[in-house]
Amino acid sequence: MKYQNKSIAFFTLIASVTLFGCDSSGQLPSDAEVRISPESHSIDIVQVTNSNGGCAFNPNDYVDTPLLISVHDGDGMPIGEADVSVTIDYSGNTFLGPPVLALYEDLNSNGVVDAETELVSGRDDNGYIGETRKYSGDKHMFLRINLSCSYMGNVHIRSQFAYKQMNVAVNATRTITVQPTETTTEAETMTAQ
Repeated sequence: MKYQNKSIAFFTLIASVTLFGCDSSGQLPSDAEVRISPESHSIDIVQVTNSNGGCAFNPNDYVDTPLLISVHDGDGMPIGEADVSVTIDYSGNTFLGPPVLALYEDLNSNGVVDAETELVSGRDDNGYIGETRKYSGDKHMFLRINLSCSYMGNVHIRSQFAYKQMNVAVNATRTITVQPTETTTEAETMTAQ
């Protein structure tokens, strides 16, 4: 009986180290890596410009792309409850122009962006800081990509010293010019690249 209790205690210790990955100080192993899926995203669009050559920004022309962020040790095992920070180029909190990229945290795990409550890259946000799920070592988020104009940007993910970057490209395969409407303000017009 006494050996059985020692076996259970040993198994519990091994399971804790395997499942949680970080040491007691919360430090990641030296071979930890951050992963993101997809690793890059490219979309072709027809770009609409005004008579001055500025791109007409339409905040309602976008696609929501699911992101799966995870942290792993050198053996590929997921690390649960690892701190992650995510910033994106051209969002409300990193860009003074129209926010063509936006980051959302799927707080209610419904797989749909709830724009009013889940935006984490708005003008008043400092950048997203959260943690991976306890057992799976991943984090589900959404990247809203505006499709009005051509641009290239990046998603930056950090977990302590581990870093990964996702490239985002919106490519204009064709450009058409239209007369500006009363609904397009000067602040909503981006310079064509």
